[in-house]
Amino acid sequence: IYQNTKIIKLTSNYAYTESNTIKFTIVIVATNYPFLRFKGLHFLKLSQKMSSVISIKYNQLTNMYLSIDEDGLYIRPYDDYTIIGGFDRNLKNEDQNNLQSLENTVLDIFPNVEIINKWINQDVVTLDKVPHIGRFDMLHQNWYLVTGFNLWGFLWSYAASQIIIKQRLTYQNGQWISCL
Repeated sequence: IYQNTKIIKLTSNYAYTESNTIKFTIVIVATNYPFLRFKGLHFLKLSQKMSSVISIKYNQLTNMYLSIDEDGLYIRPYDDYTIIGGFDRNLKNEDQNNLQSLENTVLDIFPNVEIINKWINQDVVTLDKVPHIGRFDMLHQNWYLVTGFNLWGFLWSYAASQIIIKQRLTYQNGQWISCL
């Protein structure tokens, strides 16, 4: 398994880095934005989106809340903290006040709370809001693509791993067996 490896070219069973060649049986391209621009034309089906996020010291929540509005908030507990996000925007939108707007909203909802951290998430969004999980294209049966989590990375990354495992492995006698 090769992680955090910059691949500059893929052929049927070889991945090329700047200094090495890797022979593979299966390749899973799990990336924010697929680097292979023309195979599968995935770049035409994806866009970049950013979401402002703030964590606060607040442990009174037990449920997750998600607004149904396009530009609404999500609020979820995590240990002794609460994570609040929203004010999503396309990457090309230059408005940097979204994080400050979120901070103002958080302080309206939770007055006098301690803000622990704030950041911006960036993710790939698909046209139909459904992640691309599965075969990269029809020509490469051993190539898989995982991208387009639509700002739901924790959920979809786990789902993607289960989908690809079930496509490549079979469960027999209490263990997973390779179908290579």
